[in-house]
This record gives sequence, structure tokens and C-alpha cells, in this order.
Amino acid sequence: MRLVLVIMACLICLDSKAENIEPFTS
Repeated sequence: MRLVLVIMACLICLDSKAENIEPFTS
């Protein structure tokens, strides 16, 4: 059950990183 929380936290972390990387890639 904890795995789901870890995955959700990872997705949120990746989303925030993607937003920071987007300006550089585009």
C-alpha cells in the first residue's frame, strides 16, 4: 500500500522537474 504513495510522490516530483526542464528544452 505504501508503494502507491511512493509512486504518487515520484509522479509529482517528476512533474515539477518537467516544468523546470521544459523552458530549456523548448
